[in-house]
Amino acid sequence: SQKYIEAIRYLIESGKLETMPEELRTTARLRLEHDQLSLSDLAKLTNPPVTKSGMKHRLEKILSFAEEVRGTDLQ
Repeated sequence: SQKYIEAIRYLIESGKLETMPEELRTTARLRLEHDQLSLSDLAKLTNPPVTKSGMKHRLEKILSFAEEVRGTDLQ
């Protein structure tokens, strides 16, 4: 989960998190607030709840977006 947290913090610092869809912003906030929870437990905190797979998918989208932003920042 550390790679997701680092990606989320980067997006916050760069101001890009706020450009993401609401469901991804909510997922990011939940991951930061509950960094010790499993994906299953984290998924249960969303409203409406999502599956573990759904939570993983959202986190992967956040990670991918952070990598894209980093790539453009490096150019």
